[in-house]
Amino acid sequence: MTIEVVAGRQATIHFDAHKCIHARHCVLAHPDVFVPNVQGEWIRPDAQPVEVLMQLGKSCPSGAIGVVRNTPAQGLAPDSDTFPLVNTVRVRENGPLAFEAELRIGGVAQAAPRATLCRCGLSANKPFCDGSHGVTGFVATGEPATADFLALPVRSGPLDLVALPNGPLQISGPLEAVSGTGRTFNKVSETYLCRCGQSKNKPYCDGSHKPAGFEALMATTVAPRAPSSTTRAASCWPTPAPRSSMPPSTARPLSTAALKSSWQAVSACAASAASACSWRAA
Repeated sequence: MTIEVVAGRQATIHFDAHKCIHARHCVLAHPDVFVPNVQGEWIRPDAQPVEVLMQLGKSCPSGAIGVVRNTPAQGLAPDSDTFPLVNTVRVRENGPLAFEAELRIGGVAQAAPRATLCRCGLSANKPFCDGSHGVTGFVATGEPATADFLALPVRSGPLDLVALPNGPLQISGPLEAVSGTGRTFNKVSETYLCRCGQSKNKPYCDGSHKPAGFEALMATTVAPRAPSSTTRAASCWPTPAPRSSMPPSTARPLSTAALKSSWQAVSACAASAASACSWRAA
């Protein structure tokens, strides 16, 4: 894994393309900082004040962007990775689960408080999302029905996420589940969320991973913020096929063979991306 590190006068930006899901908050909010479709340097931390950069880091749902002040300021957060006051998971329409909390994934504390986890079942970087939902035409609502829930006595603190072998994502800790339109539809202290893409009760697991033959082909538990390299990272996921040319993933359970085939295609793209290209999404 490579992380691009770009130092400015007031702040340093860390960009981890391995975690980026192309939510495009950065290039839409400040294309002067994250400049699309250019050759050479495309991250320009001096284009905006440090507080604007900090907000850009906090708005990145995958945790791919981190911002660190070059000079600590009294009373101000040293970086964009401060823990939230309320733990949340946001269910993205036809996409991943976006968590924000003091995260422990597979028992490993995460440096960044934000992460997007796969729920289509096809990521080559499980439990993290790698954009495979777009490639495969995954279909799943971002507006689940509102459950009957009680207020949580504690709304923040450690949140444990465990990707069970060939099964769901086990959640332990205070968590408020939020729809794509910002509606809180559940508050839980323990639950199991689907990551095979086949549940009829998304985002919750209903056991469909067993008849679907779901296999967690790859697993990653730690996503460190500290850069392993200053080389520009790569990310070049192929353009999704038109929805009309492929059946929704909810139409029928995908076979193990189909899962493996899709995984192999995505892995090939990831391998190529990791060595060849850099992200320039407009």
